[in-house]
Amino acid sequence: MEKSTSKALAWIGAITAFLTALAAFMPLIMRLLPDASPPPRNSSPDNSLDPANGRSYHLEVINGEGSGRYKPGAVLTIEAAPPRPAMEFTGWSVPEGIDIDDPETPVTTLRMPEHDLSIAARFTRQFHSVSLTPALTEPWRSGTISRNGSVSGPGIGMGDTSDGTSLRAFITFDLDILPPGAGIHQASLVMRHSGTNGDLSRDDIGNFFSHFIVERISTGPSLGPGDYSKAGESAGQYPTQLIKNNWHTKQPVDVTAAVQRALQSGRQSVTFRLRFLAERDNDSQGDAIYLDTRGDRLRLELEYAQ
Repeated sequence: MEKSTSKALAWIGAITAFLTALAAFMPLIMRLLPDASPPPRNSSPDNSLDPANGRSYHLEVINGEGSGRYKPGAVLTIEAAPPRPAMEFTGWSVPEGIDIDDPETPVTTLRMPEHDLSIAARFTRQFHSVSLTPALTEPWRSGTISRNGSVSGPGIGMGDTSDGTSLRAFITFDLDILPPGAGIHQASLVMRHSGTNGDLSRDDIGNFFSHFIVERISTGPSLGPGDYSKAGESAGQYPTQLIKNNWHTKQPVDVTAAVQRALQSGRQSVTFRLRFLAERDNDSQGDAIYLDTRGDRLRLELEYAQ
């Protein structure tokens, strides 16, 4: 009996010691456990998702300044970045429904909506235009070269003569008016005719004179007999009616690539050679078309970026 009592007292002592130790660690244990207690009776609800109580949203300004986090309704100033060379600001790309003061000015204001927002400043390449007329003074850089090597100017024509000698037209434009580093975006050769003879007068052009070829060639300080047959770079094949119809409707010849390559090779001018597909039509009369060089009726229109 005494043995049982001692055993019971030992267990009671152990339990008491455990409870005492547990009581000492309870504050630490309670701090580690999540707070599951109900809110006080008079506490207000969680308003963290309510915009009126301080929630902010992200504004991303692409190609400009003003990015950050803002409260809904805040009136914000945004500013486009300074344009890079040859670029110009053209407006803001803004989602539909956004309250922006003036989307066409680089510095403007907008009202922050109740959601994240991304806007972008738009920039486009800025182009300049110039219209060039050909060089028409001696020594001839524009004119006509015949198959027998005769060089004449300032008349510019192509076709053949009554004795069957073929003619080719040459047009030279100086490019030194362009600023250094100019990049050609578009180059157009605009032509009108000043007169025709033979079959070309009667529009009886058949297969011989139905189309002409435009070529870029490299020449010296003036035209020479060898330029008649010198190797050239084709800028395309066009119907002869194009020159005749330009009296009524402007139909330019696209010579963009030719002008670009002339500048890339370091040349200060560009020369175009015009020739028919056939050398001649083997009849006994002259068949030719001449370009109108008065004023700007024969011109090279350039669009470029600096």
